[in-house]
Amino acid sequence: MTDRIDSITSTVSQTPQQRQPRHGRPSTASKISIASAKLSMVSFEPTQADETPWPSIYVMSALAMCQAIQFSLYFTPMWPYLNYLDKEATVLFFGLTVSAYSFGHLVSAPFFDKWRQDSKALRPILLVCLVLMFIGHALYFMAGAFKEDAKWAILVSRAVVGTGESSLTIFQSYAASSSLPKDRPKAIAISTTSLAFGAFVGPALQLIFWFLAEDGIAITENVRLNMYTGAPLLCCLINIVGIFLVLFVFEECYVDRMHSEMLKENEFIALPYDRWACVVCLFTRFAQLFAFTNLETVGTVFLMVMFAFNRVQSVFTMLVAQLLMGLLTFTIHNMYTFFDIEKWINLRQICLSAVSGLLLFYLATYTWPFFPGKISFYSSNASLHTFMGNTTQAGCDTDVYGWCEIVTPINFWLYIICFAVLFGVCMPNMNLALGTLFLRILGNTNDAQPQSWFLLSGSAGRIVGPILLSRLYTMFGPQMAWLLEMIVLIVALILWFVFYTRMIPARVFKRPTFKMANFKITEE
Repeated sequence: MTDRIDSITSTVSQTPQQRQPRHGRPSTASKISIASAKLSMVSFEPTQADETPWPSIYVMSALAMCQAIQFSLYFTPMWPYLNYLDKEATVLFFGLTVSAYSFGHLVSAPFFDKWRQDSKALRPILLVCLVLMFIGHALYFMAGAFKEDAKWAILVSRAVVGTGESSLTIFQSYAASSSLPKDRPKAIAISTTSLAFGAFVGPALQLIFWFLAEDGIAITENVRLNMYTGAPLLCCLINIVGIFLVLFVFEECYVDRMHSEMLKENEFIALPYDRWACVVCLFTRFAQLFAFTNLETVGTVFLMVMFAFNRVQSVFTMLVAQLLMGLLTFTIHNMYTFFDIEKWINLRQICLSAVSGLLLFYLATYTWPFFPGKISFYSSNASLHTFMGNTTQAGCDTDVYGWCEIVTPINFWLYIICFAVLFGVCMPNMNLALGTLFLRILGNTNDAQPQSWFLLSGSAGRIVGPILLSRLYTMFGPQMAWLLEMIVLIVALILWFVFYTRMIPARVFKRPTFKMANFKITEE
């Protein structure tokens, strides 16, 4: 590819002397011709190879890392940004905004999957997804320019970004589909580690933007570069780099299909998979993301109400906790990559421990009624200040929430440490162990529907969770939201205990081969 582009550049540059400026530099027309020639040579058709295409896998892993960075950048500052632009925005509307991301992903994923099957090429799909994410981040950055409609701009931007991030499944699957069987574990390890590293880098970058504070740098009358808008601007730059990589560096390449024909007689056939075991995996995936999205939705709000933090304090606190969580995630992914974890503990035990750890978080941070004291509260109507829009008053606004006077406080350090450690350990273990176990339960089946249901169950948790939990939090306080989370996780544990012996890989047997004996035809 590089040789072709170099030859094009040299050919185009050999233009008549009169078309060049006197100082010898190429004219604008020549530059446009060179760029057009380079773009015309970009192939959108996949190629075949006899070896694993490591350069392409590295590029896809880098793109996956960039997507993980973009997702983790928005975890903490989104509610403060919404409240900064629109003081009347409610937690319920914020729940809709969080759900919009997963809704865009859920709706667009089947379309992109169908497009991929029909075109047999990934490059056009990746370009469309990257452009959509660029548009979504740019809209988020410019939300302040919409004034009264700023909250709707944020909601639409998250839906557009969610639509574009449907390409994440392509990044994850390319490593497995483009590598030889002997190289597949290494390829998948590179892909998953890049995702974990992106989840760690994102909060670190957002922590840098935190120093811009809310005032930041004025760009226009209503748009500022500050602690909230630095992240989407960085995401726009990341997607521009991604577009360049897809156009000029990435080459879609797969190992020669002849390998599968040569090894066909060594294939294994699986017996029908256990449907109840699949149901347990699907519900566990739903419960996992349902539990995580609670903190994504009300985590920052909870800090501001429970500990009387302002927007700046809550963002900093959550970023530090998220940074620690990302570090644990990255460490655990490397442990799975370089060590055989199943020598010490099997996948079923890992899943059970992870669900129990998530339940432990909600038990430890529940505002039990026998705790002493009350949280700080105030009435916004009794002053000239608005809800959470100042630094002189903070806590629970009794004019917004009717439960402020009955909620008991919890220890700040207990909450932060439990959040960072339990979620930082349980989430990556669940992602790796549950996904692997689910594939083993399915066995060597060609039925793609169960895997689609696995993705759907996770998306359902991220769509239903923010809407339902924000409603419960607004009406009844954190107790009801936490109680619902505990009920869902307890149901998941009960299913695991009931079907524990059936949560095993599908039974397989080697495909029988029939060979004709040598014979000779002789004349009588």
